[in-house]
Amino acid sequence: MTAFIQNAWYVAAFSSELNGGGMLARTILETPVVMFRDDEGLPVALLDRCPHRFAPLHLGKLENGIITCGYHGLRFDRHGACTFNPHGEGHIPDGTPVPTFPIAESQGLVWIWAGAEHDGAIPEPPRLAFLDDCATLPSFTGYLPTAAGYSLILDNLMDLSHADYLHPDLIGTGGAVSASIPTVRGDDDMIESRWEWEGGPAMGLFAPFLPGEGRSSRGWLSVKWLSPSNIVIASGASALERPEEEVATFALHALTPADATNSHYFYLVYRNYAVDDESYTELIAEGARKAFAEEDKPMLEAVQKRMGSSNFWDLRPWLLSGDRGPVRVRRAIEKRIRSEEKAHSAA
Repeated sequence: MTAFIQNAWYVAAFSSELNGGGMLARTILETPVVMFRDDEGLPVALLDRCPHRFAPLHLGKLENGIITCGYHGLRFDRHGACTFNPHGEGHIPDGTPVPTFPIAESQGLVWIWAGAEHDGAIPEPPRLAFLDDCATLPSFTGYLPTAAGYSLILDNLMDLSHADYLHPDLIGTGGAVSASIPTVRGDDDMIESRWEWEGGPAMGLFAPFLPGEGRSSRGWLSVKWLSPSNIVIASGASALERPEEEVATFALHALTPADATNSHYFYLVYRNYAVDDESYTELIAEGARKAFAEEDKPMLEAVQKRMGSSNFWDLRPWLLSGDRGPVRVRRAIEKRIRSEEKAHSAA
């Protein structure tokens, strides 16, 4: 069984990453891709390989939406067609064009379609309603290449009980999450784990903005998996006596496989409190970067290294109370992959 759902949209980049007029190279689902904007400003995705001597196209030059290969000077347009051969009589070889990939831009994200069926109807890329609020609320983004398979990162995000141990200062709940059993609901396309608690201290992230420093609060935490590999995390807190004055954060964690043991990790976070405090935005952005880059990333990469090439289930992992969500996500992904493989075999 392959490691990835194929017929799906994956986040390939933030829109801002393509705004500099250059090329962006990424490996997505084991395929090297080069992305850029054409002369009309629309995003383009080509196989990052010249058909002559297989040089990476991103090592060439981009001018007016045309790539000139840095090895022998062949030029290719947004459709992958060769438009100029500087050698001999300039004959364009009869080979097939450089493969292209369906690509779309929405809500500040660039999505790429990973499926092989380009001749059929491709659905619209996901539209996440909560991201529309980012235009009016303080937010920050980040990109974190991680040497761990995307399933391990999904496990990490779906079971946030690890926050009490790996991130106690920023998003620790003082044991409220790790000591409780989440409510899990959903289907093959969306699975949510949710925790709720009251009476204890608020998360360190929220406490300064609640009456009494949040010493007696109501808190909640929701983690939603959206097929194939996106996570939406929302959390909030309020004083017990003033539930209507809730402070909350919302975050998209988009995980795109590079290959079986490497992932692209995009995150976008916004909040509904201290909306005019830019210094606070910078402070929590650095806190999030530290949590993800200096705490999650080293642990996940160490787990991947320790697992080696072993199959997750073959290692017979122990399952704890917080694993209900991650296990359901793994099963849903495996079911979708089996369905795609069956359809491919039948075709």
